[in-house]
Amino acid sequence: MKKWLFVTVSLLVVALLMGGCGQPTGIKSPRELTEEEKARVVEIALNTPQVSGWLEDEGEYQIAGLGWYAIDDGTWWCFDYEGIETDPNRQLVPESAKWYPGVTIAVGEEWITQAQVAVDLEAEKAVLVEGPYTSLSSPGRFREFIEADANMDKDKDAYLPGDDVVIELSFKNVRAEPFQVEPFPPQIEIMRPSPYDEPVRSFPAGARSKSLAPGEVIGYTITWDQRDDQGQQVAYGRYYLKLGKVRHDGGSMSLNFGRYVSLLILPTEGVIERTIEVNESLTVNNITFTMERVELTATEARFHASNTPPPDYRPKGPESLPPPQSYNTSAEYSLDGGPVKKAGTSGVHYLLNGMKHTWDMLDPVPKGTKEITFVITELGDWEGPWEFHVSLE
Repeated sequence: MKKWLFVTVSLLVVALLMGGCGQPTGIKSPRELTEEEKARVVEIALNTPQVSGWLEDEGEYQIAGLGWYAIDDGTWWCFDYEGIETDPNRQLVPESAKWYPGVTIAVGEEWITQAQVAVDLEAEKAVLVEGPYTSLSSPGRFREFIEADANMDKDKDAYLPGDDVVIELSFKNVRAEPFQVEPFPPQIEIMRPSPYDEPVRSFPAGARSKSLAPGEVIGYTITWDQRDDQGQQVAYGRYYLKLGKVRHDGGSMSLNFGRYVSLLILPTEGVIERTIEVNESLTVNNITFTMERVELTATEARFHASNTPPPDYRPKGPESLPPPQSYNTSAEYSLDGGPVKKAGTSGVHYLLNGMKHTWDMLDPVPKGTKEITFVITELGDWEGPWEFHVSLE
């Protein structure tokens, strides 16, 4: 079972290129968050696709720190939530920076593997995802060397089958001394998150190296024809980019984008756009789940459900605060009895009388689909299944 623990985090001053769909708003300066806002920050961070996929494989985790993130022109600073008012390093942050609350999430032996997520509460999305990294490959060890970013052609994030996907990549040396990028370019993999995180197309690393002067930026472009490594057109759905390693100090280090860089391939037949009010309930192991509604949009499918408190549910504090124990609520789904896809873990809103769940960023549903089968497989240590059949006819 997952554990929750809020402790302080040390200051990290590292450079990162930030991006994403739309313009995040942020606030002008840090302020006191309500307990509900703190819980919402945790919920959004855990439900970020990059984080939820990572946690599915890791199991137990901790919320190891709550902090404030200042972001300005591609550079970010992280401060301890409690100590930010007296931290002298705050003077390093320019007045033009926008501030976002965030968390550090830890897993593994002695909780040494971590990820950091900053959240825009107004837009209800993550604006920065850093990691996962270990104490041997933390931002303080490699993130201050190279910033990596990627942009789709004309900021396009949805493509029809067969369209060329033009990806512009850039690498910036943020050190005060030259840095050798070897190999250059590094390997790029296009990954399919469902049903398993696996590469569908690999662009091999180059055979040369490139020395970057302080502040120098180098870029290059790859074009993906939407075919896999076997030359076949890939299935519709969402894909993300993954960077390979580069050599450094006799070893190797990972390069990561500072955000979840993804793209969407649309179904040939188009997508269903509608909201289905379901409001059906199922009881398994004395826990009742209600599938409330399903939202189908041009770019994603979202499922909303709620459940009655499990027997070991002990809520603590006002509504929306995580209880002392947490519940990993996983689900999967299929269309018209076809292949099963992972829905991942839900974003959870804790209530005194139960929980509300949202699964989002799932593949849009093609036109002509008659039924969605959505199965909630587990709620913490409580096994299902709670199986819902949603008619689209």
